Amino acid sequence: VEEGHEEDPAEAVMEFEEGQEDMLQQKPEHMKTPTPPSVPPPAHLLPSHPQPETIDISEDEVDEDIVLHGRVGKSSGIKRVPVDELRYTQQQISATITTPDGPRLIADVVDELVNGSIDPEKADWLTLETVRKNRIIYSNNNRRLNILKRLQKRSHQTVYARVEIFEYCEAQERFRHRNDSCSQGRKVHVRQPGKGSSCKGKNQRSKGKGSGKR
Repeated sequence: VEEGHEEDPAEAVMEFEEGQEDMLQQKPEHMKTPTPPSVPPPAHLLPSHPQPETIDISEDEVDEDIVLHGRVGKSSGIKRVPVDELRYTQQQISATITTPDGPRLIADVVDELVNGSIDPEKADWLTLETVRKNRIIYSNNNRRLNILKRLQKRSHQTVYARVEIFEYCEAQERFRHRNDSCSQGRKVHVRQPGKGSSCKGKNQRSKGKGSGKR
């Protein structure tokens, strides 16, 4: 303060506050807003979606404990298998199939696969549920398998199916044939010699409903 000049307290406070604001507005280098790089990062640093494992049926390991001891078959997860390695489980199939877009003719779906409108390895609804028995893989989804086999025939190149493989075991087969309970297993009727079942055909009718073509 100059000699003989008194500083106005209010003016001093105002100058102090203005100085503080200037300091706040001037961010240090490490606090400045980052800018995006001018070039993309290397491809190996980018996230990627894992692809299903491609397996060689002749070399793929089978859980012998399931096969020998008859435990409930377990899934191997989604894998890629050449359609030539897959077999049907039905003698006949329908000419139509239910897709995410509704019922379609199988031939029309094959046409869309051939022209690239549908990617067989990205369409989740074309994933197959399969059962491996004696190292042979059978598909429970026969129309989907037929679509993929037709695609391979028309494209003249190997087509891979996305499959979930369940190991077959005899205990499951026995369960399927013996499970005719009318009470969901809560009780059992002791059949007298010469008399038939007390279910009165209820279970036989329900079995017929589940035998549709897939």
